[in-house]
Amino acid sequence: MSVALNHHSSTATAHSHRSLVSWLVVGAIVLALVGYVAVDLLNPSRMHASQGHGQSLPSANDGSKEKAGETAGPATSVSLSEAKFREAKISVGHTRMDRLATEASVPGMIQANADRRVEVRPRAAGIVRTVHASIGQKVKKGDLLVVLDSPEVGKARLDLRARQRELANAQYEYRWKTEIAENVQALIPALEKAIIEDVANRHKPTPTSDRHDEEAMHAEGTPARAEVLEIRFAGKNLGAYRGTLLQSFADYEIAVHEEEKNIDLQRREIFGEHQVVVARHTREGMQEKLKGTIEQVRYDSAQERRLATQALRQAEAALVDAAQRLRILDVPVDIRSLLQNPEQGVSVAEIEDVARYDITAPIDGNVVKKFPFAARGQKADANDVVFVVADLSTVWVKADVGESDVAKLSRLQDGTFRFRAARAYPGREFQARLISVGSVVDPLTRTVPILAEAQNPDGVLRAEMFAQIILDSSAVEQVLTVPSSAIVEIEGDRFVFMPSDKPRTYSIHPVEAGRQFDGRTVIQAGLKAGDPVVASGAFFLKSELTFRNEPPEE
Repeated sequence: MSVALNHHSSTATAHSHRSLVSWLVVGAIVLALVGYVAVDLLNPSRMHASQGHGQSLPSANDGSKEKAGETAGPATSVSLSEAKFREAKISVGHTRMDRLATEASVPGMIQANADRRVEVRPRAAGIVRTVHASIGQKVKKGDLLVVLDSPEVGKARLDLRARQRELANAQYEYRWKTEIAENVQALIPALEKAIIEDVANRHKPTPTSDRHDEEAMHAEGTPARAEVLEIRFAGKNLGAYRGTLLQSFADYEIAVHEEEKNIDLQRREIFGEHQVVVARHTREGMQEKLKGTIEQVRYDSAQERRLATQALRQAEAALVDAAQRLRILDVPVDIRSLLQNPEQGVSVAEIEDVARYDITAPIDGNVVKKFPFAARGQKADANDVVFVVADLSTVWVKADVGESDVAKLSRLQDGTFRFRAARAYPGREFQARLISVGSVVDPLTRTVPILAEAQNPDGVLRAEMFAQIILDSSAVEQVLTVPSSAIVEIEGDRFVFMPSDKPRTYSIHPVEAGRQFDGRTVIQAGLKAGDPVVASGAFFLKSELTFRNEPPEE
């Protein structure tokens, strides 16, 4: 009996344990449901939806629609209204098979045109004062790149200033000596004429009445010939020769007058022959003295003029040499202007900044390199490269053509070939004109170097770009082509628009495009022969598709 009771007790205890576990499980489920409901009710979007103008929560169907809209991709087709269809002027063409010469591709490199690439170097050492250019900057010929403080340039400029002053003095001396020489050359013939007239008059008798008339004229104050000449040359520069010539001529005239007076007195038998002889010899001596003075003055004035001319030429040569030294240092100097007006430019302001050394752009182009020397406070020695300026309106294309492809170069029309810069501009082709072909085959690579020039007006081709040179071979292949106007580019990929079954509806289709020729483009993948494509109006469809795929503004 005790055993039965014990069994009943253990059974009751086990049942009570199972009941407790069941209630704990139920309680946990209830708490989880309450928590889920509370979180859902406190969701801001749920609260916002439940509070908006009495609207109810979206149904399950609504939620499924929202989810479907979120996962839908961008539009790939365009349907046009009747008005837009007329505006687009769409025409449809078809792909076709064309015969085209096969291509041989040769790797190459784009480089700056070495004939239009200049390393800018100072020709005199100096310390960088200011820098006016940076990498990539477009410059014109003569634009300021950097300013140096250069003692060498300052010394050359000061030497030029000294030569300018010397030339100014030489020019003044030359003008003075030339004026004196010209006036002396004008006075001497008048003196010589007087001597000739006296000799002529001496050999013909002078009536007594005439001699008395002459004496009367002198007595009445009629000016003598020396006085007349003095008045005539009063306003002209004669320098020291004025006194020498006119004094000698005046002495000669006194001697002539004394001789004539003694001759007249002898005729009157007042004087004897001795006085006449003395007077004649005195006049002859004064006449020869005047001739000697004239000869010496003629030589001296001409000699001084020659010396002044030589000094002027030497001063001009010294100025030109000083200016050329500045030109050697690439400092611009207007030599012709300095020779004509040597006093110009000698001002305090310029002398205070004589060490300024401007380095300018030698050509139009872009600054492609800037070296550490081109920094404020740095020392730039002569021939240190501070900048590299390159004109990239044309570039060079270099490549090594295999020995087996050399014959294709001779078939190039006008020496022009096509090339691509596929990494930067996939699908775009450029033209280059062959400049030179190497005459020796490299024994190791069995290639021949070639050099070509390509126009680059928009600057898209840059130095050190990889290039792929295309050479047509004699072989012909069948290729699939479409009108080039059918190709559109979206985010770097190529597409065409194809008409769909619906009217005025067109779908975009990806393609792999190849080279172009005669207004058509080779299709390497994505289409087959006879497929219809939009030949004109594709750009309009691209614009419409892009507009429809733009995200709405918030």
